[in-house]
Amino acid sequence: MLALWRRLALPIVLLVAMSGIAQARDCTVERMTGRDLQVSSGGGWHGVRPGDALSASSRIRTGASSRVQLRCDDGTVVTVGPSTLVDIGSLTGRGEENVLLRITNGIVGIVAPSRSWQSFRVKAPTLIASVRSTTWLVEASRERSSVFVRAGSVDVRTSSGAAATLQPGEGIDADGSGATPGKRSWGAARIAEAERRLGLNWR
Repeated sequence: MLALWRRLALPIVLLVAMSGIAQARDCTVERMTGRDLQVSSGGGWHGVRPGDALSASSRIRTGASSRVQLRCDDGTVVTVGPSTLVDIGSLTGRGEENVLLRITNGIVGIVAPSRSWQSFRVKAPTLIASVRSTTWLVEASRERSSVFVRAGSVDVRTSSGAAATLQPGEGIDADGSGATPGKRSWGAARIAEAERRLGLNWR
């Protein structure tokens, strides 16, 4: 059974190694809940509405009761959970072979069915994952960071040098120093909690 991840507080970088030719991606706000969320696109923070387009390096900040789902024209869907700060980096805009998102804190879920890049990275505080996956989660905080894989495989390396390859249903946690107990299957309760936090029918 697919396992879910729990909240973790440390830097993570998910590198999704994918084949294909990079094309320009346009990403827009598809759905949102709550009102305490804002976007910064090179200027100050401002409100956002469904249908709004995002620019390269847009940053998204959600409050405790807000969630937002982004959809790109290559089929990629990014769900940003509550109390999250994420920089979407090179996800949108001109074609980039290497996509990089940065999550400072909170939780994001990504579904990437197409292969419009060579690599896809999600960077959190203390963990780097080379992801060969189409569906995965990343959670970050000052205390711990986590990666959970729903489909595909992910090569993870922590800042302390530990390494592991995650298969579907497996996750890994790393503390603020990068120390990890290693990969483990996540149970139904943990998966359900992560899905509840993300909301917006993340799958």
